Amino acid sequence: MHKQPQRTGTQASAGGVLYREHAGQLELCLIAKHEGRVWALPKGRLGSGETPSETAVREVLEETGHRAEIVGMIGETEYDFLWREDNTRYHKTVIYFLMRCVAENVQERDTEADMVEWMTFGHALECLYYDNEKGIVERALGMFKS
Repeated sequence: MHKQPQRTGTQASAGGVLYREHAGQLELCLIAKHEGRVWALPKGRLGSGETPSETAVREVLEETGHRAEIVGMIGETEYDFLWREDNTRYHKTVIYFLMRCVAENVQERDTEADMVEWMTFGHALECLYYDNEKGIVERALGMFKS
């Protein structure tokens, strides 16, 4: 059987480290996917005509139900993944922003996340599945200390 050659593509996404102050300490919001096995930061693909900051605000709202405002840019990650549905290997760039929660549960969240939870930065670092997202959270934490 002849295997179809693999295609390549690029994707651009944006997301956020969404935080709030609760009971005198900082907490951040993570989402769980794959039946709660993968904890991650909320993010998604840039919409047509959207800036990365607009996408980050929209995606955080859609995935968590929380409205946020951008405090600053944290940085970006890059990685490759295979999308089996179209046999394409994508190079993905994700820009992350530090985002303050301005209103919780303002809309029903989409079905992309199984769970949405607030947790301390330390607990979030233990729970996050992806090392590159752990690095983003560590950089975000550094923004509070500077």
